[in-house]
Amino acid sequence: HSPTYIKANYEKIIARFIQSRFVIALVGQSGVGKTSLLHLFMGRPPPEEYIPTIAVNTEVIEDIKFANYELVIFDFAGQESARSLWDFSTTDMIFLLTDSTLRNIIASKTILSRIVNEYPEIPIIVFANKQDTPNSLDPSAISKVMGSTSHAMVAIDLAYRDDLLEVLVEVLSEHFDLDVPDLPVEQLLCIENES
Repeated sequence: HSPTYIKANYEKIIARFIQSRFVIALVGQSGVGKTSLLHLFMGRPPPEEYIPTIAVNTEVIEDIKFANYELVIFDFAGQESARSLWDFSTTDMIFLLTDSTLRNIIASKTILSRIVNEYPEIPIIVFANKQDTPNSLDPSAISKVMGSTSHAMVAIDLAYRDDLLEVLVEVLSEHFDLDVPDLPVEQLLCIENES
């Protein structure tokens, strides 16, 4: 690259060498399973009862590592009144959850549009959660409505953890130009304090 290019893009060029963590935001309407997905990341069973997150879940999970990078996960409240507090200026990627019902998918598409307009540079990954419920739509249908690929998910089922981690590794390698070794996902990610 030319000196002019390097000067103009200096921060972008060196960011991947100095960045020591990736920040993931979990967003979606209230009750779609964001906190359950957070527990799934950690390999823990879901909460036994539904307690809505207020504003932003202040429990920031920092003990997940990908290579030398720390993964920090924010669980944002989904109530409409809390969405004005959503700030993704320090976020590297967004996981948008829908509960896979048509009504929620349409609302999630509005959320997706808003985020894309305000933060066009941030990758957004759509999860079609609650695929185990009777009224859930197929992820391919959800993808068509959302205009974005959606990944099947059942956040309360630990069997889906590998799928979740594989999507994470795929996003990290594709969007952040990381060379990911061809290893099983459990060898790429280290969850500290894992039981």
